[in-house]
Parts: sequence; structure tokens; C-alpha cells
Amino acid sequence: IAQRTRWVVGTGSDGSSEDPGPYTARGVFEGLKAALGQVFGSSDLEGRSVVVEGLGGVGEPLARQLASEGAELFLADLDEDKAKALAAELSGGGGSARAIPLAGVIEQACDVYAPCAIGATLNGETIPRLGARIVAGSANNQLAEPGDAERLHQRGILYVPDYVINAGGAVALTRMQDGEIDRQVLFQRVAGLGATVAGLLAEAEKEDVSPLVAARRKVERLLAR
Repeated sequence: IAQRTRWVVGTGSDGSSEDPGPYTARGVFEGLKAALGQVFGSSDLEGRSVVVEGLGGVGEPLARQLASEGAELFLADLDEDKAKALAAELSGGGGSARAIPLAGVIEQACDVYAPCAIGATLNGETIPRLGARIVAGSANNQLAEPGDAERLHQRGILYVPDYVINAGGAVALTRMQDGEIDRQVLFQRVAGLGATVAGLLAEAEKEDVSPLVAARRKVERLLAR
């Protein structure tokens, strides 16, 4: 794409590209904790159960961060051997993790469902069966249609809009384009998404609307300025 237009971020002058995955994972991690704080009054991950669906460039580092703070993990991936290997590794480090089939992620009872693979996993057929209290993951287009946000809201399931919580990679790459190269500074910048998510969820609760509605209203306010 960069060969056709200069309006691209994430590429170096030598044609190299930076992996946005770790930054996206950090943003999801912080946003997920903010959602826990909204629902349970504490962002502490110790003993909280999280289903991570998809263990690629974002899902795997996210799982590692969650495990490091004591979360109970259920890991699912199209490559079942990968899920089993990561679960064994994280459990071996003193954590709690086990692999589950992809077909079981929706019904799995848990505090958080973190979709980090394909989109449209939340729809009119799956939402009634969803076993999670919170949806907070990196996948794009998690809702099959906008009305699914209201379906989640009516069920009392807190949905963190995907384009808010998964913005870490875009934030970091844009900062790199502006000349920032210190990875610690970049990760600190991305960690600010936790406060962004917390503010958005508080606004949604105050107005008794789904977080998706609150996010769109915020976008409209920003664009109007």
C-alpha cells in the first residue's frame, strides 16, 4: 500500500514494518481491566476468568499479560495444538489456563469473553447463549450488526466497542510516524486506553445506553469540533 500512497503509518523508510500486535494487546489488556472495574468494582484480575478466542499476534500476548496478573484463562484457537501448548506453558508458570474447543467459547461461563480472531461472533444466534459478563477483545467487527450492541445491553452484558479497545496498534504506529521510538513511551501512551474505556463505560452507564451508542456520540462530538 505504501508504494501507492504516502498516507500509510507503520512503515519505515527502508520498507520495513512494525508489528502492531503487542501494542494492540496492551490496549485490550488495559481496557479489559477498566471493564472489570465498571462491572465488579475492581480491576484486579486475580481469579477472574477470561476466554481468549484466537491466539495470534494479539491474542497470545494478551493471554500472557492476563496470566501474569492471576487470571484464570480458557484458550481457544483454530490450531488446537497451539492452544494446548500455550495453556500448558502458562499453567506451568503457576497460572491457571486450559485449552477449550472453539465451538465452546460462546457458552463457556466466564467473567470476560475476549474475541481476538474473526469478526461477527456476536449475533442474534450467539448472544442468547453467551456465558460471559463482559465482552472485551481485539477482533474487528465483533458485532454482526449494530443492533447486537443493544441485544448485549438488554442481557446485562457489558460490551467494550472494538474500535475503541483495539486502538493500541494504531496509536503506537501513529506516534512512531511522528518520530517516537522509545517502546516504553509507546506502551505508556497505549496504556492510556484504559482511562478512555473507563470514561466511556461510565458515560454509557449514566445515560443508560450501550457503550457502542456512547462511543458513537463521542465520535460525533469530536468530529463536530
